Amino acid sequence: MKHSALKTTQLAEKQALLGIVPAKKVIQDCPTRWNSSYRMLARLVELQSPLQLLLADMTDKERKTLELPSTCWETAKQLLSILRKVDSVTTHLGGEKYSTLSWYLPLLTGLKAACINDDDSDDDEGDDELLAVSSLKKRLHDRIEHRFNLNGLHSDSLYVLAAVLNPRFRDLKYSPQQRDSIEETLVHEATIAGSSECSEVELPTKRKPAHSALDDLLGCEDDTNADSVIAEVTAYLNEKPAKRSIDPLEWWAVHTTRFPQLALLAKKYLCVPATSVPSERVFSFAGIVVDRRRCQLSHKMIDALIFLHMNASLLKLVDSVELRSTPAPKPLFDPAEEYDMPALPDLPSEAVSLD
Repeated sequence: MKHSALKTTQLAEKQALLGIVPAKKVIQDCPTRWNSSYRMLARLVELQSPLQLLLADMTDKERKTLELPSTCWETAKQLLSILRKVDSVTTHLGGEKYSTLSWYLPLLTGLKAACINDDDSDDDEGDDELLAVSSLKKRLHDRIEHRFNLNGLHSDSLYVLAAVLNPRFRDLKYSPQQRDSIEETLVHEATIAGSSECSEVELPTKRKPAHSALDDLLGCEDDTNADSVIAEVTAYLNEKPAKRSIDPLEWWAVHTTRFPQLALLAKKYLCVPATSVPSERVFSFAGIVVDRRRCQLSHKMIDALIFLHMNASLLKLVDSVELRSTPAPKPLFDPAEEYDMPALPDLPSEAVSLD
């Protein structure tokens, strides 16, 4: 289909006969594109009927090399059940307009569990043509365990802290030992974040007061701060998780006054991207900007063009806000007001001839 415009036109005609409007094209697998294999198989299964009609009009030689047996179609459909989940995970982790690192641990844990559950159901069926599907699920499960080591993550891991600080995933099913260690890590991190925040706000000339007898009787202020951090972390973890549709950044903006120390940690960890996909998008666009016909661009101009392209949506948002906040200019002429029109000059009563 890629190398033949005639075959592409014939495929569109077959889709029109079956009522598939607008016509769709087949997708080719690309080794450097994530999920291209899934999208290729998904489009192939979607266009199975038009493709079979097109193959029926071909010669025996062409049909012999292109026609797929029914078992292959069934295998492709079964593969889509697990590849669809992989596509959802990788697409979500590759986003850049929301917090992605907090999704890392929940999504990979769910994908790993899905491989086990689906694999058990396939074993019960016992179909020989589904051996490839079972093998894929087993290899995917083993690769997730080997590469990401989800069960071996420590409580101070970046992925664990980001997941806990997402109010939607703070009730992750950890063991009691892990939950206790995570709570201790949050208290430690929140205490450090709070002390560094206070040191940035304090004036350079301000000195810390010396220890006095009142501190022995009433306790140090640092101890009171530590107790408040512990109470804050405990209250946060004991609350019910937020709805999945809620943006965690907006949630923290609303609940900053309730959890001020944890809000500092949320700013620290929720801004980290889970993958390098956003930066790869920047490099891809840079390759479009700089080519052989535009090789004389300065580095400042290239930076400006890339910046404007990657932040075009934010710039449009800022422009719309400024337009709403800026008062409309007063019109030069208001028909509702009365104006003193200047008197017209006296015209001659005789008609002027143009002859």
